[in-house]
Amino acid sequence: MVHTTRMVALAAAAVVAGVLLSPIVSGDSEPAARAATLTSLERYAVQATAADGSAYEYIPVNSRGHTKPENTKDNRTILTFPMYSLATGDVIGTIIDDVQPNGPGMFDVVTTYDFRDGKLVNHMTVSAAPDPQKNGWIIVGKRPDANSIVEATGVYAGRTGRVDISGTNDLTKFPNDLYQDDFWVIKLNK
Repeated sequence: MVHTTRMVALAAAAVVAGVLLSPIVSGDSEPAARAATLTSLERYAVQATAADGSAYEYIPVNSRGHTKPENTKDNRTILTFPMYSLATGDVIGTIIDDVQPNGPGMFDVVTTYDFRDGKLVNHMTVSAAPDPQKNGWIIVGKRPDANSIVEATGVYAGRTGRVDISGTNDLTKFPNDLYQDDFWVIKLNK
């Protein structure tokens, strides 16, 4: 019994010494503090290599939800949506589409990706086609062959690149409401 009591006392002393001699660091504070200081570019961009060997960074985002289309005096339509990170699902900014029909099945689209610490503006023609499986819906897409980012500010200042899009839009209640679920891959040249 004395032997067991001695072993328990030694084990307890070892645990107490371990706790007392351990550095006092919160497991959550350091990563949280570092995450708070990261720019949106550092936090959401992924490093990649193109088929030609050139390096680029990409940021996959999603615009999803309902909006009330706004018409401008020059026959354009403005659509505003939350911008979601495809990596985390968090809202990381706002996506604003400035859209105008540009011939059958095509739209002239200026899209602003408004992050908390910078902005990217993309301009391209986007293809659209009726979705044969959903009456009143369209399927949209574009894979530009050249740079389509026309403006970059904040942490993105000086950056160039292009944006790929694939998505679907519900026009059954247009012009009073539009639902969008578009996936964007922002590709920034290094």
